[in-house]
Amino acid sequence: MIPQQIKACVHYSGGLMSWGAAKLACDKYGAQNVVLLFSDVGTEDPDVYRFLVQGASALGAHLEIIRMNQGGAYVKPWDIAFMKKIIPNWKFSICSGELKIKPALAWEKEHLPQNCPIIIGFSIEEIERIERMRKRKDGYIYEFPLAEKPYTSVCQIREWLRELNIEEPKMYAEGFNHANCNGGCFKAGLGHWARLYRERPEVFAYHEAKEKEWQETTGKDITVCMRKNQRILLSELRELVDAGIIEPSYYRLPCACGLIEDQLELNLTEQ
Repeated sequence: MIPQQIKACVHYSGGLMSWGAAKLACDKYGAQNVVLLFSDVGTEDPDVYRFLVQGASALGAHLEIIRMNQGGAYVKPWDIAFMKKIIPNWKFSICSGELKIKPALAWEKEHLPQNCPIIIGFSIEEIERIERMRKRKDGYIYEFPLAEKPYTSVCQIREWLRELNIEEPKMYAEGFNHANCNGGCFKAGLGHWARLYRERPEVFAYHEAKEKEWQETTGKDITVCMRKNQRILLSELRELVDAGIIEPSYYRLPCACGLIEDQLELNLTEQ
Protein backbone atom coordinates (compact mmCIF):
# COMPACT_ATOMS: atom_id res chain seq x y z
CA MET A 1 0.00 0.00 0.00
CA ILE A 2 1.27 3.46 -0.92
CA PRO A 3 2.18 5.39 2.27
CA GLN A 4 -0.39 8.02 3.25
CA GLN A 5 2.38 10.51 3.95
CA ILE A 6 5.18 10.18 1.39
CA LYS A 7 8.31 11.96 2.53
CA ALA A 8 10.65 10.69 -0.19
CA CYS A 9 10.50 8.82 -3.49
CA VAL A 10 13.48 6.76 -4.67
CA HIS A 11 14.10 6.12 -8.36
CA TYR A 12 14.73 2.41 -7.84
CA SER A 13 16.43 0.74 -10.80
CA GLY A 14 17.24 -2.78 -9.63
CA GLY A 15 20.97 -2.05 -9.33
CA LEU A 16 23.39 -1.68 -6.45
CA MET A 17 23.61 2.09 -6.41
CA SER A 18 19.89 2.78 -6.36
CA TRP A 19 19.47 0.25 -3.54
CA GLY A 20 22.22 2.01 -1.57
CA ALA A 21 20.47 5.34 -2.10
CA ALA A 22 17.19 3.74 -1.01
CA LYS A 23 18.76 2.53 2.23
CA LEU A 24 20.08 5.98 3.04
CA ALA A 25 16.68 7.50 2.25
CA CYS A 26 14.96 5.05 4.58
CA ASP A 27 17.48 5.85 7.31
CA LYS A 28 16.75 9.58 6.89
CA TYR A 29 12.99 9.68 6.31
CA GLY A 30 11.81 6.42 7.84
CA ALA A 31 11.07 3.39 5.68
CA GLN A 32 7.34 3.71 6.27
CA ASN A 33 7.42 7.12 4.53
CA VAL A 34 9.49 6.10 1.50
CA VAL A 35 8.34 4.82 -1.91
CA LEU A 36 10.71 2.83 -4.10
CA LEU A 37 9.55 3.59 -7.66
CA PHE A 38 10.59 1.12 -10.36
CA SER A 39 9.77 1.77 -14.02
CA ASP A 40 9.54 -1.67 -15.60
CA VAL A 41 10.42 -1.83 -19.32
CA GLY A 42 9.28 -5.45 -19.53
CA THR A 43 12.61 -6.97 -20.52
CA GLU A 44 14.41 -7.23 -17.20
CA ASP A 45 16.38 -10.23 -16.04
CA PRO A 46 14.15 -12.31 -13.71
CA ASP A 47 16.89 -12.08 -11.08
CA VAL A 48 16.48 -8.29 -11.03
CA TYR A 49 12.87 -8.69 -9.87
CA ARG A 50 14.14 -10.98 -7.10
CA PHE A 51 16.61 -8.28 -6.03
CA LEU A 52 13.97 -5.54 -6.22
CA VAL A 53 11.58 -7.42 -3.96
CA GLN A 54 14.18 -8.68 -1.50
CA GLY A 55 15.82 -5.27 -1.28
CA ALA A 56 12.56 -3.44 -0.65
CA SER A 57 11.42 -6.03 1.89
CA ALA A 58 14.67 -5.80 3.82
CA LEU A 59 14.38 -2.02 4.00
CA GLY A 60 10.68 -2.12 4.90
CA ALA A 61 9.77 0.41 2.21
CA HIS A 62 6.88 0.28 -0.26
CA LEU A 63 7.84 -0.98 -3.74
CA GLU A 64 5.77 0.54 -6.54
CA ILE A 65 6.22 -0.98 -10.01
CA ILE A 66 4.88 1.02 -12.96
CA ARG A 67 4.72 0.06 -16.65
CA MET A 68 3.74 1.71 -19.91
CA ASN A 69 0.53 0.13 -21.15
CA GLN A 70 -0.94 0.50 -24.63
CA GLY A 71 -4.11 -1.27 -25.71
CA GLY A 72 -3.93 -3.62 -22.74
CA ALA A 73 -0.38 -4.73 -23.53
CA TYR A 74 2.87 -3.71 -21.87
CA VAL A 75 5.20 -1.76 -24.15
CA LYS A 76 8.84 -2.86 -24.43
CA PRO A 77 11.96 -1.15 -25.87
CA TRP A 78 11.69 -2.71 -29.33
CA ASP A 79 8.02 -1.68 -29.44
CA ILE A 80 9.21 1.92 -29.04
CA ALA A 81 11.74 1.41 -31.85
CA PHE A 82 8.99 0.19 -34.20
CA MET A 83 6.53 2.93 -33.19
CA LYS A 84 9.06 5.76 -33.52
CA LYS A 85 10.81 4.20 -36.55
CA ILE A 86 14.21 4.69 -34.94
CA ILE A 87 16.49 2.41 -32.97
CA PRO A 88 17.36 4.14 -29.67
CA ASN A 89 21.01 4.88 -28.93
CA TRP A 90 23.15 6.78 -26.43
CA LYS A 91 22.24 10.11 -28.04
CA PHE A 92 18.53 9.42 -28.48
CA SER A 93 17.49 7.26 -25.56
CA ILE A 94 13.80 7.38 -26.42
CA CYS A 95 13.30 3.97 -24.81
CA SER A 96 14.23 5.42 -21.40
CA GLY A 97 12.17 8.53 -22.06
CA GLU A 98 9.02 6.67 -23.05
CA LEU A 99 9.24 3.65 -20.75
CA LYS A 100 10.89 5.06 -17.64
CA ILE A 101 10.83 8.84 -17.43
CA LYS A 102 7.30 9.57 -18.68
CA PRO A 103 5.56 6.90 -16.55
CA ALA A 104 7.56 7.99 -13.50
CA LEU A 105 6.69 11.66 -13.99
CA ALA A 106 3.00 10.82 -14.42
CA TRP A 107 2.98 8.70 -11.24
CA GLU A 108 4.85 11.34 -9.26
CA LYS A 109 2.47 14.09 -10.41
CA GLU A 110 -0.49 12.06 -9.20
CA HIS A 111 0.88 10.78 -5.91
CA LEU A 112 3.68 12.99 -4.56
CA PRO A 113 3.24 16.17 -2.55
CA GLN A 114 4.84 19.37 -3.81
CA ASN A 115 8.56 19.65 -3.00
CA CYS A 116 8.78 15.95 -2.20
CA PRO A 117 12.42 14.81 -2.33
CA ILE A 118 13.28 12.54 -5.26
CA ILE A 119 16.19 10.27 -4.36
CA ILE A 120 18.67 9.40 -7.12
CA GLY A 121 21.47 6.83 -6.87
CA PHE A 122 24.20 8.90 -8.53
CA SER A 123 27.67 8.72 -7.02
CA ILE A 124 30.26 11.45 -6.47
CA GLU A 125 31.74 10.48 -9.86
CA GLU A 126 28.56 11.66 -11.61
CA ILE A 127 28.73 15.30 -10.54
CA GLU A 128 27.76 16.63 -13.99
CA ARG A 129 24.54 14.57 -14.05
CA ILE A 130 23.79 15.72 -10.52
CA GLU A 131 24.15 19.39 -11.37
CA ARG A 132 21.94 19.02 -14.46
CA MET A 133 19.16 17.47 -12.40
CA ARG A 134 19.43 20.14 -9.73
CA LYS A 135 18.64 22.78 -12.34
CA ARG A 136 15.24 21.25 -13.08
CA LYS A 137 12.26 23.39 -12.13
CA ASP A 138 9.57 20.75 -11.83
CA GLY A 139 8.52 21.29 -8.23
CA TYR A 140 10.64 18.50 -6.76
CA ILE A 141 13.81 18.49 -4.71
CA TYR A 142 16.44 16.07 -5.98
CA GLU A 143 18.73 14.45 -3.45
CA PHE A 144 21.83 12.36 -4.09
CA PRO A 145 22.73 10.69 -0.79
CA LEU A 146 25.56 8.59 -2.24
CA ALA A 147 27.33 11.78 -3.34
CA GLU A 148 27.11 13.47 0.03
CA LYS A 149 29.80 13.16 2.68
CA PRO A 150 31.02 10.68 3.74
CA TYR A 151 30.44 9.49 0.13
CA THR A 152 29.04 5.97 0.15
CA SER A 153 31.10 3.49 -1.89
CA VAL A 154 29.94 0.37 -3.69
CA CYS A 155 32.00 -1.60 -1.15
CA GLN A 156 29.82 -0.24 1.64
CA ILE A 157 26.64 -1.05 -0.29
CA ARG A 158 27.81 -4.62 -0.83
CA GLU A 159 28.62 -4.92 2.86
CA TRP A 160 25.09 -3.77 3.77
CA LEU A 161 23.65 -6.41 1.42
CA ARG A 162 25.86 -9.14 2.91
CA GLU A 163 24.67 -8.20 6.39
CA LEU A 164 21.07 -8.62 5.17
CA ASN A 165 21.93 -11.88 3.35
CA ILE A 166 20.82 -10.43 0.00
CA GLU A 167 22.64 -11.51 -3.16
CA GLU A 168 23.37 -8.70 -5.62
CA PRO A 169 21.98 -8.98 -9.17
CA LYS A 170 23.74 -11.79 -11.02
CA MET A 171 24.54 -9.64 -14.03
CA TYR A 172 27.36 -7.92 -12.13
CA ALA A 173 29.17 -11.24 -11.68
CA GLU A 174 28.81 -11.85 -15.44
CA GLY A 175 30.80 -8.69 -16.18
CA PHE A 176 28.03 -6.21 -16.92
CA ASN A 177 28.28 -2.70 -15.49
CA HIS A 178 24.56 -2.50 -14.73
CA ALA A 179 21.60 -4.84 -14.38
CA ASN A 180 19.19 -3.08 -16.75
CA CYS A 181 17.17 -4.55 -19.63
CA ASN A 182 18.61 -8.06 -19.26
CA GLY A 183 21.82 -6.75 -20.80
CA GLY A 184 20.19 -5.60 -24.05
CA CYS A 185 20.88 -1.90 -23.63
CA PHE A 186 20.54 0.24 -26.77
CA LYS A 187 22.94 2.79 -25.29
CA ALA A 188 25.77 0.28 -24.85
CA GLY A 189 28.81 -0.19 -27.07
CA LEU A 190 30.32 -3.08 -28.99
CA GLY A 191 32.11 -4.57 -26.00
CA HIS A 192 28.92 -4.69 -23.99
CA TRP A 193 26.98 -6.40 -26.79
CA ALA A 194 29.86 -8.83 -27.28
CA ARG A 195 29.62 -9.59 -23.55
CA LEU A 196 25.88 -10.17 -23.95
CA TYR A 197 26.53 -12.63 -26.80
CA ARG A 198 29.03 -14.57 -24.66
CA GLU A 199 27.06 -14.57 -21.42
CA ARG A 200 23.45 -14.59 -22.63
CA PRO A 201 23.33 -15.84 -26.22
CA GLU A 202 19.56 -16.32 -26.13
CA VAL A 203 19.05 -12.66 -25.23
CA PHE A 204 21.48 -11.61 -27.96
CA ALA A 205 19.61 -13.80 -30.47
CA TYR A 206 16.34 -12.06 -29.56
CA HIS A 207 17.84 -8.64 -30.30
CA GLU A 208 19.54 -9.87 -33.47
CA ALA A 209 16.16 -11.09 -34.78
CA LYS A 210 14.43 -7.86 -33.75
CA GLU A 211 17.06 -5.74 -35.48
CA LYS A 212 16.53 -7.70 -38.71
CA GLU A 213 12.75 -7.44 -38.40
CA TRP A 214 12.98 -3.68 -37.75
CA GLN A 215 15.11 -3.10 -40.84
CA GLU A 216 12.77 -5.17 -43.01
CA THR A 217 9.73 -3.34 -41.65
CA THR A 218 11.07 0.21 -41.92
CA GLY A 219 13.32 -0.16 -44.96
CA LYS A 220 16.09 1.62 -43.04
CA ASP A 221 19.64 0.37 -42.51
CA ILE A 222 20.04 1.74 -38.95
CA THR A 223 21.68 -0.75 -36.58
CA VAL A 224 21.96 -1.19 -32.82
CA CYS A 225 25.77 -0.90 -32.88
CA MET A 226 28.44 1.13 -34.62
CA ARG A 227 32.04 0.15 -35.34
CA LYS A 228 34.57 2.78 -36.39
CA ASN A 229 31.69 5.13 -37.27
CA GLN A 230 30.18 2.46 -39.51
CA ARG A 231 26.94 0.59 -38.91
CA ILE A 232 27.36 -3.05 -37.97
CA LEU A 233 24.60 -5.63 -37.69
CA LEU A 234 24.37 -7.75 -34.58
CA SER A 235 24.75 -10.80 -36.82
CA GLU A 236 28.05 -9.34 -38.07
CA LEU A 237 29.15 -8.57 -34.53
CA ARG A 238 28.42 -12.18 -33.55
CA GLU A 239 30.68 -13.42 -36.34
CA LEU A 240 33.48 -11.05 -35.30
CA VAL A 241 33.26 -12.23 -31.70
CA ASP A 242 33.36 -15.87 -32.82
CA ALA A 243 36.43 -15.07 -34.92
CA GLY A 244 38.17 -13.42 -31.94
CA ILE A 245 38.33 -10.03 -33.67
CA ILE A 246 36.13 -8.28 -31.10
CA GLU A 247 36.45 -9.15 -27.42
CA PRO A 248 33.73 -8.64 -24.83
CA SER A 249 34.28 -5.84 -22.38
CA TYR A 250 34.49 -6.87 -18.77
CA TYR A 251 33.45 -4.45 -16.08
CA ARG A 252 33.38 -4.67 -12.34
CA LEU A 253 32.20 -1.86 -10.14
CA PRO A 254 35.44 -0.77 -8.48
CA CYS A 255 35.92 -0.30 -4.79
CA ALA A 256 36.43 3.43 -4.45
CA CYS A 257 37.09 3.45 -0.72
CA GLY A 258 40.68 4.55 -1.19
CA LEU A 259 39.74 7.24 -3.68
CA ILE A 260 36.81 8.85 -1.94
CA GLU A 261 38.99 10.51 0.68
CA ASP A 262 40.99 12.14 -2.11
CA GLN A 263 37.98 13.75 -3.81
CA LEU A 264 37.86 17.51 -4.14
CA GLU A 265 36.05 19.24 -1.33
CA LEU A 266 32.71 19.57 -3.10
CA ASN A 267 29.74 20.63 -1.04
CA LEU A 268 26.99 18.99 -3.06
CA THR A 269 24.30 19.96 -0.57
CA GLU A 270 24.48 23.65 -1.52
CA GLN A 271 22.51 24.90 -4.50
